[in-house]
Amino acid sequence: MNEQKETVLITGAGAGIGREFARLFHRDGARVIAVSLLRNELDSLAGELSGGPGEIITLQKDLSRAESAREVFDFTESMGHEIDVLVNNAGFGLMGEHLDHDYDEVQVMLNLNMVTLTGLTTLYGRSMKKRCGGKILNVASTTSFQPLPHLAAYAATKHYVAAFTAALARELAPYGIGVTCLFPGTTDTAFLARCGLDRNNRRGSVGNIAFMAAMRPSDVARAGYRAFRRGKKKKFPGFLNKLHWFVTRLSPDALTTLIVRAFFRTRPVN
Repeated sequence: MNEQKETVLITGAGAGIGREFARLFHRDGARVIAVSLLRNELDSLAGELSGGPGEIITLQKDLSRAESAREVFDFTESMGHEIDVLVNNAGFGLMGEHLDHDYDEVQVMLNLNMVTLTGLTTLYGRSMKKRCGGKILNVASTTSFQPLPHLAAYAATKHYVAAFTAALARELAPYGIGVTCLFPGTTDTAFLARCGLDRNNRRGSVGNIAFMAAMRPSDVARAGYRAFRRGKKKKFPGFLNKLHWFVTRLSPDALTTLIVRAFFRTRPVN
């Protein structure tokens, strides 16, 4: 008798870290349900992974809409697929002084980064709890370590993800459900452009420094995947991200605020 495929739902699976997760799970023979906003990303992913050891199913969905978590859940239920692994990866950030951001764009970010993640975790977590099995991997960020001027709302959303995931890991452990939080730092994905950062040669610019320090999404995903498979509750991929976490444990928030303000005051964004 063939062993039943592991079914994995990944949000933000069309590109970046999410796409790398899709590749890793598919390589292990999983049935991957890839959710993304962009149809062309999903078509590209399906073309890449078709015929491999796993299975790929795609779902185009705007996860910033309040009702999207329920719609995704209803989609998988209608197909008769129980989700063994939920990967909440979708998200984006806004950089700059908070009051300068477009109001509606901020609401979209809050919905995507927190509301939909919570909704998907709730709906699929209940199913996992009933059968006493399953795994959840939530993607936070090193920005969650401290309040960050110029990334105020985004850092706060990722702090929510980190705190929510840590608490949930304790609640669900008695039911055999593993919960992991991944803390990527700067990563070379379209996320940086969405934050308003461009790759350029202007020495000392925020964009230039960000891309110089950025990890490859494949390296971030592999580190998170290994930690997830080993049942780790937290993972800080890469030496600089581990160092960042350690330094913020020792530095008061006031010092971090002064450093960030000085950094943005003296350097152009792009």
